Amino acid sequence: MSNTQFGKMAFPHASHAADPATSYEAEDALTASGMRRSQAVKILAVVKASPGLTGHEIGAALRRLNDLHKIREVHQGQARIGPMNRNEVTWWPANYETQSVMAL
Repeated sequence: MSNTQFGKMAFPHASHAADPATSYEAEDALTASGMRRSQAVKILAVVKASPGLTGHEIGAALRRLNDLHKIREVHQGQARIGPMNRNEVTWWPANYETQSVMAL
């Protein structure tokens, strides 16, 4: 299910079970303030404008890319050498045709 405007769709939890309580508090504050959503919207616009970039090339917080991946707005493509001189997955819009290694 794709929801480009995110509507009222809730993001899945970004914090993990082993994270300290402060991680959950920070996540709640970021989500409640709307900052999490606005960051995701900006990152999705970059992915749509320039499909196939790595997270470092996008300049994105990996957690926002993971948020978008969990709600099926983007998918991961083949890995390639990125700007950090190591293999990194590429990111593609949900409906973009590519050889995805982790398409949903």
